[in-house]
Amino acid sequence: MSEQGINPKDLFGLKKPPLDLVPPAALLYLSRVMALGAAKYGKYNWREKKVRWSIYAAAAMRHILAAHDGEELDPESGQPHVAHAAACMAILLDAKATGNLVDDRPTPGAAARLIVELTQQDPPPPTTHAPTRAELDDIFRPLEESSETRTVIGSRTGGAR
Repeated sequence: MSEQGINPKDLFGLKKPPLDLVPPAALLYLSRVMALGAAKYGKYNWREKKVRWSIYAAAAMRHILAAHDGEELDPESGQPHVAHAAACMAILLDAKATGNLVDDRPTPGAAARLIVELTQQDPPPPTTHAPTRAELDDIFRPLEESSETRTVIGSRTGGAR
């Protein structure tokens, strides 16, 4: 398409954050959980008081662990645990952006470096075929040889046990 056929708004809009890439389901569940939080703690409470990183990160991790362990919904709210975790993370992002975050994380450790180091660079390709007879023979030949050795040794010492 030529420059002539492009709406001038498009040229500006293409430079903006691509909010259309945020899954609508995430926003909808997040809005439900944020509304529950507003009823329980007060609307925009995280803007009125400072937010401690450790409190919200720990709450998010508890929700993630509960979801990972198979509990889909938070028993108190009836909403997905992952939506609660997203709410905690959203509040941390907002607090950071507005200067309202108390960063009480411990001194940085080695986690980021270890993730890079322990990540497999080139994992072996998955097996996509059933093993051939020759491959099975190669796999089981050492087992057959070791059992023959045991039989020979057993016969020398007076028979099998």
